Amino acid sequence: MKNIPVLVMGVLLGFGGNVLAVTYDIVINNGRVMDPETQLDAVRNVGIKDGKIAKITKLELKGKETIDATGHVVTAGFIDTHTHSSDKYVIKMAMMDGVTSGMDYELGALNVGAWYNREEGKWPINYGTCVAHEIARVNVMDRIPLPDPVDATDAFILRAKSIEDDGIEDWSKTVANLDQINQITKVLDDNLKDGALCVGTTPGYASQGVSTYELFEVQRVAARYGRPIGSHTRFHGSTKPPMEAQMGFAEIFTNAVLLKAPLVYSHNNDYGWWEIEEKLRMAREMGLNMWAEYYPYEAASTAIGADALKPASIEEGLGLKYDEVLYDPTQDKYLGKAEYQKIAKEDPGRSVVVFNPARKKWLPMWLRVPHMTVGSDGMWQNEGLGWSDDPAKFKGHPRTSGSHTTVLRLGREHDVPLMHTLAQLSYWPAYHLGKTGLKMMQERGRMQEGMVADIVVFNPVIVEEGS
Repeated sequence: MKNIPVLVMGVLLGFGGNVLAVTYDIVINNGRVMDPETQLDAVRNVGIKDGKIAKITKLELKGKETIDATGHVVTAGFIDTHTHSSDKYVIKMAMMDGVTSGMDYELGALNVGAWYNREEGKWPINYGTCVAHEIARVNVMDRIPLPDPVDATDAFILRAKSIEDDGIEDWSKTVANLDQINQITKVLDDNLKDGALCVGTTPGYASQGVSTYELFEVQRVAARYGRPIGSHTRFHGSTKPPMEAQMGFAEIFTNAVLLKAPLVYSHNNDYGWWEIEEKLRMAREMGLNMWAEYYPYEAASTAIGADALKPASIEEGLGLKYDEVLYDPTQDKYLGKAEYQKIAKEDPGRSVVVFNPARKKWLPMWLRVPHMTVGSDGMWQNEGLGWSDDPAKFKGHPRTSGSHTTVLRLGREHDVPLMHTLAQLSYWPAYHLGKTGLKMMQERGRMQEGMVADIVVFNPVIVEEGS
């Protein structure tokens, strides 16, 4: 794949039958141009000027730089609403996966204005972040001063630090009183004013601490700005009533409906996903702006110290055995219960991979769900690698570097129309984010004249993760 940062635009002007030739910055010739919004699927030449798609035509175009895309698809760059890491080594891997816009719509950052200042000029792709409800709770409930920008890359460190003063993770365990809720929502409001794209909330990691009233107020803050709530919900993945996954969804869904607010449901690839997707479809038919993401793997990834990995969740909730589902990429091995408990106590921030066998039968279904988008849930790396280092040295979850190309491969293998797959990868995320008022998404995710030229070029016959 090639990400084209584009620089150009051109026109053909006719005078009495004579054509004035225009030289574009970049011309992509003979590619299969595909645009899910207009359903264009034809061999065309593309002229790019000043960062915009200036011309899509059958006619020959002249460019300062030309790319022969014969046998390749030319389409809008992929939009990932679940990019956790600001680590540029990881961002480079995302680019290799076809991603041209990477944003964190689940956890997010704090001190967002300063975060944008810190990151300005350092991303080779379009980017953004939400404000993190979780980190705001660390700031207020655990009384940890956070004067500098922090994001998901710092989250596991902050989770561990939260127990230092009194041995309690107040951000996840302690219910906020009214004054504390007001403090938390003020932090969120200030960050929205500074450009946060949404409020990201993770009650799935703080089910004991986040009250239903707090969550409603958090969603109300986002709704005032017309911004979405992005959520890893309470009871995510749980299979047993009365705390099954759908109950956690119902909580944020009800709030969003009452507030007439946008909703992004994070990684809807576990138990209950089918019911959740049906309700999201019905909400869209009512005119509400709601959708969910998935990533195309049978395994998840999180910190080993997370409550979701405790026996009540793994053994009782999912009926699974540690040494069959819990994998430590640092040691390249599965962990038994005793070793899990030891590491969770000594190194609670360590990233591990958790397999869910049920996903194997569900995954082909996700490929076909309209408006279900692809969010990689891409994580940071712990190896201290830099931009020029070999991507093969990464030891984390493969979703960080291969979610989008894996969806292309799986779509091909399961006979999913390529146009539908491209809609999941680019158009539908752009469509829904654009409806929140996000201008940068109103002009991306579409292979059309006048749109920003974030473009990917790939061979549909052989594309796969790592290609």
